[in-house]
This record gives sequence, structure tokens and C-alpha cells, in this order.
Amino acid sequence: MLRSKTLTTLSATLALFLGVLVSPPASSQNMALGGHGEIYQLLIGSKSELFPGWKGQDTPVLALDISHQDGTRARLLVPETDRAQDTEAISALFYEEVSETIFLVWDSRVNNIHSVLNLASYNSEGWSEVIQVRGGWLTPRTAPRIAVTRDRHETTTGATSETVHRTYIHLLWWEGPDSGDEILYTPILLENGRRIENHAVIRLGDLISGSDEFEGASVSEALAQTPSLRLGPGGETLVVGFSDTARGSMHFMEIRPASGNISNLAGGLGNHIVDIGYALSWRDNQLSFATAVREDVHRLGENLHPSIRSFLAREVFYLLSEASPQEISLEELAEQAQNLMIESSADLLSGRLTNLSGGLGNHIVDIGFRSEAGGPVGGYFLTSRHIRSLPAPITPEAPTSLYLSATGSEAIVAWEEEGHLHYMETTTEGWTDPASLVPGADLDLSTLHQVLRQRISNR
Repeated sequence: MLRSKTLTTLSATLALFLGVLVSPPASSQNMALGGHGEIYQLLIGSKSELFPGWKGQDTPVLALDISHQDGTRARLLVPETDRAQDTEAISALFYEEVSETIFLVWDSRVNNIHSVLNLASYNSEGWSEVIQVRGGWLTPRTAPRIAVTRDRHETTTGATSETVHRTYIHLLWWEGPDSGDEILYTPILLENGRRIENHAVIRLGDLISGSDEFEGASVSEALAQTPSLRLGPGGETLVVGFSDTARGSMHFMEIRPASGNISNLAGGLGNHIVDIGYALSWRDNQLSFATAVREDVHRLGENLHPSIRSFLAREVFYLLSEASPQEISLEELAEQAQNLMIESSADLLSGRLTNLSGGLGNHIVDIGFRSEAGGPVGGYFLTSRHIRSLPAPITPEAPTSLYLSATGSEAIVAWEEEGHLHYMETTTEGWTDPASLVPGADLDLSTLHQVLRQRISNR
């Protein structure tokens, strides 16, 4: 049973001590405006075309064009795109304000049957390493949507304290394998600038449990290929919208990475519970076992604020002391304790305590781990929450956009047809009738799209 006393105080304290930092959202595209007025543009072409005077083998490449305010320009070869066997396809740019870094995502067709989705970044210090986000068969996919979040936390080893800075690069895209449409999401994690290996690629449809199926609703191919991603209120969460062709629906969900301190605590807690449980013969000494683990949470969570540490230790104690030893294994109990800690902290941070026994669409996802000599050290987790599902709007096969409110509870679907911009907005149970915006002398389609983005952002 979850005890929710002092929720308001704990929520405010957790937000303060976890030190969440975020960057402003931006849409994925092949052109981006930098923080000093510079314009970035991704170009695809042959090496001789993009770099006149090149005398070597003429291969398809990607180039990053940078136009500065003083009129000077620079053109840079994107690393690892000049390999003779690769053909560069879809691409996207995202400028991240806090680090003044431009992020690039592109799809390399390695041969006739394989493709690789890659990520790299460029700033004043030069190019990052190229990260392979996803490989596989030659699968159609759209250019990923990109968002960046940050947090920081303290770690202590003996008498030495260190501030750990974490950057999450969130990618969302559509893939169309033979088995049907898939909306895929992955968080790439950098810890003090070093990439954490073993990132997970998650099918978001798998995180929507118990959702209604809307018979007769069909999803256009254009809409199915247009998922949307943006930062939530305060920037510490992500909200996602995407279509589900199998259910004839559109889903909206919230994703929250667990803070560094919580991830470290939860990642180490599972093994500690198993070790303590076997050492104390937990089924015969359940209260002593729960008390020992509670004290272990206090010790492992020494970098957390005392009130937060006490709250989480108390919740784990109640879980372990009230479990039925004959109905659950020690390993299952350890996993439940990890999940309880992660979701409790997420709910504290958002000021929301929900049913932690597995309510509609609430999930804990293990997204990777840090490896050192001797095995994995410390896990990384996120929580997902299903906000709502609606029948998919009926839209034509035309260029389509999906715009989300900051809470993820409202949306606008827009499409371009016959020179006009048509759109529908969410209601309590579905969608409004289509409306149209007509370009004029001072209003082109790009400006009208901006009007719709502003409209939904104000909600």
C-alpha cells in the first residue's frame, strides 16, 4: 500500500535536488537556426559536387553547411558518410541551445539489404563520434524527431564527491517492416560526455496496454508515418503522439527518464535485496529482512535529500514486509521494489501519485546499463504513462503534421492539399470537423503551420 503523506513537500524537494535541466524543443528538419544567428543545412550529393576539386573516388556523401551572420560560410563533410559502399538517405537536424550543439541523424544504406540509422553532433570542439542507433534489414523509415533533456546528480565514493552530468538525446521515428507499422523510440545517454552503451530501442505500441480498438477507423499512410515528440511542462518529461494502424487509433503518452540518483539507487537495490534475502532466510524472517533492506536504501541513497530517501525507504519496507512469501519469489520481489522506487520518484517529481501495481499504460522500462570490468554497474530506467487514446482522424494521403500540447492531452492534425492547410483538433471524445487555412500574400504554408503550432502550445 502506498503512503502519500507529505507529497507536496517531497515533490518540491525532489525537483530542487535532482537539478533537472532541459533544452527547448525544435522540429526535425534539414535546416536549423543556431543560437548566434548561424544557419545549418544538411546537403546530400556526390562528393565532387559538394566539394569541388575533389579528385578521389566520387561517392554519395552528407555535408553540413554553416552560414554565419557576417556572410562567411563553411561546408563540412559529415564523418563516415564517404564510404564507397554507403548511400546516405533520410536525414534530420536539431540545434540544442544549452550546449550550442547541432545534432544530425541520417540513414545509411550499407548495401542492397542492410541499412543503419546514425547519430552525430558538431559544436565548437568539432565532431562527436558517430553512434549507430539502429541497424537491420533494408527497412523504410522516416527521419527521426529529436529532443534533448539533461539532469545532474551527485555521487560519493568514500570521501570523494563528483557531480555527474547526463544528457539524453531522444529519437522517435516510424518504421514499416513486413510485419506492419512500428513507432520506435530510443534514448541515447551521455554521462559526463561519455556515451552509455546498450541503449534500448522501444516499440511504443508495446507500452499501450488495455487500449480500446476503434473498429472501422483507418489510418492513412501519411498519418501513420507522422509521430510527434516534444518536451512536456517544465521540460523534465517528453510527450509523444502516434497512430496505431492495428487498433485504428491515435495514442498520447508521457515519458520520463529516471533521475541519476534514483537510477543508481534502483539499479543497485535489486541485487542487494536478493543478497540480503538469502542471507536472512527471508521467508522465515520477513520483518528483519524488510528492516535490513530499509537501512540499505538509506545507505545506498546517501546522495538523495533525507526526506526523499526516507520516503522511498519506507515504501520499500512496506512492500517487502507485506508481501506474501508463498506467492512470490525473491527475484520477483526485488524487481517490484525497483519499479516501486522508480515510479514513486517519477510521481513525486510530477506531483502525482498513481496506482503503482500496474495501472493502464504505466510502465517501467530498463533502457541500458553502464558496464565496467566485472560486469554491469548501475541501471538506467524511464517511466511511461498512457495519457489517452482516440479514434484515428480520417485524413488523406497528403503531407501531414501532428502538433501536441505541452501536456500531451490535446493535439492538432494538419495536412496540405490543393494549396490549402487543413486541420482537425482533438475534443473530449474525438476530433473536430476539418477546417481550412488559405495562404495569402503575407501568409505562406510555413507561416500557417506556425500558427497551428502556436495555437496548440497555448493549451
